Amino acid sequence: MPTCLIQSAATVDDLLAAAAAAAGRIDVVIDRSFALEDAAKAHHYADTAKPLGRVVMTP
Repeated sequence: MPTCLIQSAATVDDLLAAAAAAAGRIDVVIDRSFALEDAAKAHHYADTAKPLGRVVMTP
């Protein structure tokens, strides 16, 4: 019997992650990357820009 992914998903991200895991793959979309020194800018961007993917900080 197939598992219903919608009932156990709290957010759209949860639903997409569950669907990807069920399909045997995970795709990560990176919207923008910031240097670790720019952590404040990265947080501001994530809070205000409504990114379509993950915001990543790199060392």
